[in-house]
Amino acid sequence: MATPNYDIKSTCNFLWNIQNVNFLCLKTSQKIESPVFVVDVLENTERAMHLYPRGYSSADMIEFYLHRKDDGSSTDDIDVYFELAFLSESGKTLCSSQSAKLRFSKGSSWGFDSFEKQTTVYSSREYLPYNILIAQCKMWRCDEKVGVEKYLMAESYVAVQRRSFQWNIEKFSTIGCNDQRHSVIRSITNEVLAIFYLNLTGKKVGEEKVEIGIHVLDPDAKSLLFKTFAKNNQGYFRNCGEKEFPCDGGKKKATLTLTLSKNELQNTDSARHIYLRNGVLILHCECFFSTKIVSETIGTIDFGIGSLDTAPPFP
Repeated sequence: MATPNYDIKSTCNFLWNIQNVNFLCLKTSQKIESPVFVVDVLENTERAMHLYPRGYSSADMIEFYLHRKDDGSSTDDIDVYFELAFLSESGKTLCSSQSAKLRFSKGSSWGFDSFEKQTTVYSSREYLPYNILIAQCKMWRCDEKVGVEKYLMAESYVAVQRRSFQWNIEKFSTIGCNDQRHSVIRSITNEVLAIFYLNLTGKKVGEEKVEIGIHVLDPDAKSLLFKTFAKNNQGYFRNCGEKEFPCDGGKKKATLTLTLSKNELQNTDSARHIYLRNGVLILHCECFFSTKIVSETIGTIDFGIGSLDTAPPFP
């Protein structure tokens, strides 16, 4: 039985670039799959990486697995050991986990259910340069057969539509808990994509919270990331919160409670904290609609003799 040796050159090195993965709002237990790659030096078995961006068994962790497809290989079981990693733009390993010797039968998966914290990855430019997550899988044989090292590179692209609008809310200070303001964004064909409702919550005067109800009607939208900013008297924008949620074909609604209360938004004590202009509250709103993974590409580089120690930069 071979003992895993991660210091030797791998049999297969698979690099997967996922563009806009941070805008793909999936539920816990939902995965994305890399393009399938055939590893001829591992008996023509078919492999794919499975990534759970919102976790599966843990809601705050990213889970990462190597999966063998139910392929047409004549080999029913094959033993390998592997390493899964996230890389920086320069190819530096940011986090990684290594397996022991594992037996892959057809349709089986092995991996790590606590690969990395979601907050670490999604809030870091190092992990997401230009909104691209770079995932890597290296595999080694567990026998004494010498295989040609193989590089495979793939890319998955999540389609994201960005829409921004300015919401001018007139006579903001006169709005009561029974009042409502709304704003609509439309497509170029004048179809309603989303409706936003602003209202107040709270029983005591001066302590009301400002809420924005969100209803996405675009049937193609899979998820929405909504951000809002209040413009002050000096032209600067104050972040008032964001909300991310799956759209479920227009069936689901969401609510964002602004980080500033009504009393704070209509404050007149400090010029830096004055947000009303002639009684008008100006909100700058940004919407990021994600639809689906719209394109996938895969390429192969074979090295007959010798190998590279690090992956070449993805074009």
